[in-house]
Amino acid sequence: MTAKEVALAMHPFQQVHRTDKTDVYNNEGSGLGLPLTLKLVEAQGCSLLIESKPGVGTVASVVFPADKIVNLA
Repeated sequence: MTAKEVALAMHPFQQVHRTDKTDVYNNEGSGLGLPLTLKLVEAQGCSLLIESKPGVGTVASVVFPADKIVNLA
């Protein structure tokens, strides 16, 4: 996705539609996945980072502040 497409996908009920002929995805869904994830992540005091390169792929990362990390060992 381009930066503009990532911004679009972060809004509820918005979807990025691919136009290339090799696309195997059918764009089904409600367009709520990323917006809901963002709200859940922010509610925990964390950040959602999205890195994307058109034609290559997208990586979504949740960044936890140090005070949210618990050592269970």
